[in-house]
Amino acid sequence: MKLLTNQIQKTVRKSASFAHHKPTKFLRSVSLVFIFIVVFLLVFTLLGCTATGSTYADVYAVKFTVDSSENGTIAVVAGYYGICGISSNTTTTTTCAALGNLTALADFQYINTSTSTAVDLVSLAKIVSDELIHPTVFIVSLVFVLSAMATSLVDLVCINPNTTASSILKSISLWSCIISTLLCGIGSAWAHVAANTLAKVLYESTGGLVTASIGRRMDAMGWTSFSFLWICTAIIVLCAAIDAYQQARQANITEVLYEQEGPDTVKYGLPPATVVRDVLTVDGTMYGRQTHC
Repeated sequence: MKLLTNQIQKTVRKSASFAHHKPTKFLRSVSLVFIFIVVFLLVFTLLGCTATGSTYADVYAVKFTVDSSENGTIAVVAGYYGICGISSNTTTTTTCAALGNLTALADFQYINTSTSTAVDLVSLAKIVSDELIHPTVFIVSLVFVLSAMATSLVDLVCINPNTTASSILKSISLWSCIISTLLCGIGSAWAHVAANTLAKVLYESTGGLVTASIGRRMDAMGWTSFSFLWICTAIIVLCAAIDAYQQARQANITEVLYEQEGPDTVKYGLPPATVVRDVLTVDGTMYGRQTHC
C-alpha cells in the first residue's frame, strides 16, 4: 500500500509540474513560428541588391530611373549593402555590386539623358545607401530577434516550467521581443519616410528628368516583420499573464487546504490545483481529500 501511495505521489507531482505549461505551450509555439519568419525577412531585407537574382535585386529601398539617349531606360536601385543597375534597351540586363566596390557599375555612371545632360545615378544611389538609410537598426533588431528565438526554444523544449531558469528565459524572451519590435518599427519608418521624401524632392528638383520610387518589396518586408514581432510580443505577454494567474490559483488552493483540513490533507505531497478525484481513488479506498478544482 505504501508503494502504491508513493507511486501516486510521483505521478501527480510530475503531471502538476507541467500542468501550467500546457495552456501556453501552443501559443509559445506559434510565436516561435512568427519569430522564425521574421528572421528570414530581416536577413533578406539586409541582403537586398547584393546579387543579380530577382530574389535579391528586387529588394531595394529606392529606385532611380532616367531615359537615356543611347540605351533606353536606365534604372539604379539602392539597398543596404549593394547597388544594382538595370538596363532596358532591347533586353533587360541587371548588374549588381557591393558598396565597397562599384567598378562593375561603371556603365551606369554619367548617363546621357534626352536633354544631353549627364546624370550619375550610381553616386546618387551610394549616397542613399551610406547616408539616408542605414542597416544598424535592422542588424540590432535581428540580434534581439535571434535572442528571443533561442531563449523561447530552450524554455519550450528543455526547461521545466516551474524552475527559476524558466522564469529568467521567459523574461529575456519578452524583453528581446519588445526591443526588437521597437527597433524594427523605427527602421521601417525611417527607410519609408527617407525614400518617399527623396523621391518627391528629386522629381521636383530635376524637373522630372530623374524619377525615384520606393522599393515596395523591402517596405512590405519591413512592416511585415514589425507586425509579426508585435504579435509575438502580445503572445508572450498573454502567456506570462496566464502563468501568473495559474501560480496565484495554486498558491490560493494550498492556503485553503491548510486552513480547512490542516497539513494532514496534503501529507501525501499533493500539489495545489490538482484534481485528485480520479487519481486517489484506488479499489474504492480514498487516499487523501477529494478536491474539485
